[in-house]
Amino acid sequence: TPTNTNASTASTPSPATTTGTDPATAIAASARASSPPDTVRFGLSVGTDLTTGSFRLNVGHRHLSDGGSEWRNQLALGRLQRLGTDRFHPVDRRGLVALVPYAEVSRQALPLYVSDRRISEFLVERLGVGLDAAVQTTGLGEIRIGPLLERARVTRGENGLLDFSTGDFVDTPDQLATFAALRVRYRHDTLDVAFLPRAGSRLNLDYIDGITSGVDRSRYQFGALEAQWFGSVGRDTFEVFGQWGGYIRLDDVSPRWFTLGGFHRLSGYALDRFSGTDILFGRLQWRRSIGQAGALGDRLWVGATLEAGRITGSLLNTGLPDGPTPIAASLFVASETPL
Repeated sequence: TPTNTNASTASTPSPATTTGTDPATAIAASARASSPPDTVRFGLSVGTDLTTGSFRLNVGHRHLSDGGSEWRNQLALGRLQRLGTDRFHPVDRRGLVALVPYAEVSRQALPLYVSDRRISEFLVERLGVGLDAAVQTTGLGEIRIGPLLERARVTRGENGLLDFSTGDFVDTPDQLATFAALRVRYRHDTLDVAFLPRAGSRLNLDYIDGITSGVDRSRYQFGALEAQWFGSVGRDTFEVFGQWGGYIRLDDVSPRWFTLGGFHRLSGYALDRFSGTDILFGRLQWRRSIGQAGALGDRLWVGATLEAGRITGSLLNTGLPDGPTPIAASLFVASETPL
């Protein structure tokens, strides 16, 4: 999480300061404090597999205060509907230790396929609130740990859920559970830019250990790992991406689901073709800068990917069938646009 470690409460220009010992090469600087910024960002993602389309609109708001705290709000509309807020409040002058209260509500529609034919869908709704203690280590990323309370509901689709043993739809009741958990997160990001990076790496680790509320308490343990690396040689850039996630133990309804299918997530398969509670996925990517994009943007790229992955462990039988792990590939064109 970004921190405003250089926040100032001064309201008048500071005196000019000079650095350097040689007058011929010295640098003079005069700083003026400004009001805390409020930033609003928009993003739109549109995709289609020529059969099913999807879109996602993201809206983000960020406010930085004079004391260095940061308040962020995120709204997502589309197949995944999400509203989240958190506040990063440093407890030391350097901003290396902070308290982060957060809340999130989401609703996701996941399709149900049989033999590549979409026959139904189910909804996963989740509400979560928590408080993290965040520690930023110089050059080694950020660690967060704290309590989490979440509530999950899985709602059957328009035709009910499919019993694969009989081939019939079953009008099952909604599955609902409330969890109290301890969440540990680690983030390390050295990418040079967020979009189409050419160098650096990114590592995300998550671990959650919780129990359900009520008389019949059940336990769940969840872990997830995402690792990504970029390197460039001349005009060529290479990416290695790997993802693993799933439940070490799960005795009740799952509050977290993974999906595969769509652009660079098993390209060639329908969007969100596979959904379940456990994932193993890998991708290799190559792209080459072929010049300026003109009116479309700054740079134009061509590239290719090789992807493999599978989803298992679905409580609703929506994962991959038994058999070889699917392998996919793609060719693509990309551009950095003014938008």
